[in-house]
Amino acid sequence: MLNPLQDQLLPVDASFEDAFPSKLIPDNSDVDKGKCGFGITYAEFFAHPHSILVIPSISIIEDKYDQYVKLSRFKVIGGTKVEDLREYLLKDTGYKNIIVTPESFNRIIEAAKDRLEWLFDTFFCFLDESHCYATDAYRDDILKPFNWFFKFKKKGMGTATHFQYSDPRFKQLKKYTIRYTEKFGKISIINTEKPQDTLKAILSNPDKFPGNVHIFFNTVTQCGDAVVSTGVKDVNIFCREDEKNMIKLAEASEYFKYKPTKGCYRKFNFYSCRYNEGWDLYDDANATIILITDTKVPHSLIGIPFKGFQAVGRLREVKPNRIYHITNTYNKTEVKSLEQIQKGCYRAAETHIKHHNDFIKECEAKGEDSLGGIVDAIKRYADIDKVNSHAVLNPMK
Repeated sequence: MLNPLQDQLLPVDASFEDAFPSKLIPDNSDVDKGKCGFGITYAEFFAHPHSILVIPSISIIEDKYDQYVKLSRFKVIGGTKVEDLREYLLKDTGYKNIIVTPESFNRIIEAAKDRLEWLFDTFFCFLDESHCYATDAYRDDILKPFNWFFKFKKKGMGTATHFQYSDPRFKQLKKYTIRYTEKFGKISIINTEKPQDTLKAILSNPDKFPGNVHIFFNTVTQCGDAVVSTGVKDVNIFCREDEKNMIKLAEASEYFKYKPTKGCYRKFNFYSCRYNEGWDLYDDANATIILITDTKVPHSLIGIPFKGFQAVGRLREVKPNRIYHITNTYNKTEVKSLEQIQKGCYRAAETHIKHHNDFIKECEAKGEDSLGGIVDAIKRYADIDKVNSHAVLNPMK
């Protein structure tokens, strides 16, 4: 097993077993695996007798079920009934293996409410794609697992794009960093005022690319507009299948595809953020990967160290011919350090929370209705007591 304090290098095609010959994810670990497709999720499907595997996306869960169809895990997602899960946990036969989304984690706790000590003592709880708890912070309930994660005696987390969380509880975990003997590729930055015009120019010149082009652009509306305005036909648009997306795609809805699968690719293939993580793209070495950020479409912003790295990592077995990042974010004259950002966030949060609580106390003293104070403004980094409306800083937020 790698000593996390040593700068030990592995070949670029190394797998989980090369780093961890025991084939087990270490207890109380935080694994920075350094590349996608390392095999840590696969290892967890086989590794522990009793285990809870937390995966941040239903689409990734579906993909893993397709890959490991012979393996039996109890799936806990939106429609899962607590009663069915409780019955599964109470069965005396066999080991208990659960796969769950972060938002549904509380159902496990509810199902095991009479046996929580057994749950925390015997189950290995693993948070896969652990960077998502920061990058997907817009999801209201994504942090639910952290209400109980640190109560598990055996636990771990892992990702190819490690995020440096500021919550001090993470210092309890032993850090494992996997490093490699070579780089995975080079990203060419295309700095332009109008990224969407550059995108349309690309779609209008398919002969400039030797193979298929895979475009990660998190705006269904603008993807559809680019397809319609350029008249390109040899195209797929992969996004969530719902009525809103079909309306946004408008005329381009005929190019909608729900799931990327081997052999279905066309010259141009668009992906919403739903497909930045957790699936395998099998194409040849002529493939081109394009990431697009447009500051005029805030939800399209893609950070290279996290979502960008993950998107490029979808391509398996070969390196892409070229990787491009089309962006209009390179006009800033100053870049803050991570430490500066963290201090600023904590200071702002603590100031706002104090203001909120002082206002609530003042209203209580005067017998006036506080109308909840400034809950909407602070709930993204504070927990609000449902009884007295007082706020407490939540470091995970």
